[in-house]
Amino acid sequence: MSALAAKKLVRFKFVEAMIEAHGYINRYHIQRCFGLASAAASRVMTEYKAASGNIFTQGYKIYPCGDFKRVFLDIDANEFIAAAEIMAPEKIIIYETVKKLI
Repeated sequence: MSALAAKKLVRFKFVEAMIEAHGYINRYHIQRCFGLASAAASRVMTEYKAASGNIFTQGYKIYPCGDFKRVFLDIDANEFIAAAEIMAPEKIIIYETVKKLI
């Protein structure tokens, strides 16, 4: 596996862990975890959607997923997020208020 493919896989696993643990992912979570610019974080979500087949409703700057199916994550979501928090350049989870989608 190339280094690029390995990075992409880790990012996809992070997306799935966030959705499974919290019900949604925000572009800022990806930015904080991997130190990416906003455009790069959006690209991660675009690539993830294409690779996973999961359908997202974008609204309020979050990506909720209704009928979520795990494709890449092979460990417990909370364990993955805890490990990501240790390695991330910034705190990933900042408890924020999310408006419910109507």
